[in-house]
Amino acid sequence: MTIYLISELYPVNENDNSITHAIKDFADNWNEELIVFRPLQLGISNIRSIGVYIRHIKESPKQLGRRKIIFFLLVKIPFFRKYLYWIGKKHAFPPPDVIAGHSLMGNYVASSMSKHYEVPFSVGLHYYDIFNLAREKRAYEKVFRDCNLIACRSYNIQKRLNEITGNRFNHKTFVSHSGVEEEQIEEQTLFISKAKEFKNRKIHFITAARLDNYKNIDINIGVLARLKHDYRYTIIGDGPERSTLQEQIDQFQLSDKIEILGWKKRAEVLELFKQADVYLMISAPETFGLAYVEAMAKGCIVIGAYGWGIDGIVQNGHNGFLAEPKDEKSLERVIHGIVNLPAVKREEIAKATRSTVLELTRKKVADSYLMRLKEMTSK
Repeated sequence: MTIYLISELYPVNENDNSITHAIKDFADNWNEELIVFRPLQLGISNIRSIGVYIRHIKESPKQLGRRKIIFFLLVKIPFFRKYLYWIGKKHAFPPPDVIAGHSLMGNYVASSMSKHYEVPFSVGLHYYDIFNLAREKRAYEKVFRDCNLIACRSYNIQKRLNEITGNRFNHKTFVSHSGVEEEQIEEQTLFISKAKEFKNRKIHFITAARLDNYKNIDINIGVLARLKHDYRYTIIGDGPERSTLQEQIDQFQLSDKIEILGWKKRAEVLELFKQADVYLMISAPETFGLAYVEAMAKGCIVIGAYGWGIDGIVQNGHNGFLAEPKDEKSLERVIHGIVNLPAVKREEIAKATRSTVLELTRKKVADSYLMRLKEMTSK
């Protein structure tokens, strides 16, 4: 089977950290013939990028790992919410059996190309799509009507799509999360030992994120400032809120307990997760957040936000905990509950956490996605 994958969320090179590599992770785990089409949107706001775009297009097809990437320009027509694009050398590519789009531009092109090749296509929805659905509703709904399948990147996105569209497309939707590498998942003995030792030492909270205001890290600091139990809190990341967060730490005189490390290499982050007890991120909005699952793989108790990101994977009190975003009292109740958990309950949560993450390996989530695409071709 030949798959065309069309997404502006596919990295332009291995070191491209401007976007998530989640879509690339799916592609890397598919053994089918796959060609990536990467739209480069050109508009007034980024007209200065035209030189870089032309260089990318001249490089096409570019080999990135196992996959060929075809770069092409895509122009949005103001006021009409229409897109124009042109892909050269079409004759050089094997025709697709199925087309998978991601995010509005990729989904729009997938819809257009499916008509040209007369093959089924799927669309992929991220939080950004839900955010834009109201103002781009006509364009989105046309794509939803024409597509065969809608891959939602979290349970929350699926729920919000159904709320906005009145469940009209629910029969086409499924949830496709990101996954972790199987070798990242620690043995059960580590999970159990961390659960047993939890109350006998200083509790280590940790967050890894870009330091934006919607990550609600200021809420974390405000709650921990009142925590009586001995703890330390490690914040990994950088961003526009770093200086403000540092000021908050200094104001509460918590520099001996809370530290902002800045960006770290992925291997270092995973090692810090392994040393930590509680992964704390009640960010909203949040599409999914692979860091939650990576922390779970390292035996951390996860605290996420109700209605966002990890909600649906984490079931409150079973394999992690959920708090209301922007609500210090809600988070305070959760943290106090975790601190006072009986040892037996901590072990139950540890075992449930590992069972959950074992179902979220990259291979398993990619295989599930691929199975859905294959089913489209048989209908």
